[in-house]
Amino acid sequence: MKYGPGGFNALHRELRGSVFFPIQMAIVLSKRAESDSPETEGFRGGEFLLCNVPERKKSRRRELPAGLGDAVLFCTRDRLVRVGGVYGLQPVKHGAARVTAGTRFVLGVPFHEYR
Repeated sequence: MKYGPGGFNALHRELRGSVFFPIQMAIVLSKRAESDSPETEGFRGGEFLLCNVPERKKSRRRELPAGLGDAVLFCTRDRLVRVGGVYGLQPVKHGAARVTAGTRFVLGVPFHEYR
C-alpha cells in the first residue's frame, strides 16, 4: 500500500472471505521522519490506528507510530477481552492516520481469502 501526503486508510474491519485467520500483519517499508523539519527525509503522520467498536466517549483510539522495518500484528475483526470473570469478543477496527508529508509504503499480509 502506498500513501502520499493526505493519504490515509479509514478505520475498518476485515469482513470479506469465508476462510480467515483473525490476525493480519502490516510491515512498514518507509523511513519515518525524525523531526518536523521540511528537510528531513521520510514520512510524517500515518500512524497505525486501532479502535473498539462501537466507538464511544470512553473508547480510546490507539496510535502506533511505526517506521522502516516495524511490523504490526493486529486483530482483523474482533479481539478477546475480559469482561467481569469471563472472556468475550470485542469488535475492533484498524486503519492508518493521514500522512502529512513524504510517502509511506506498507506491505499488508492478510491471512484470509479474498473473494
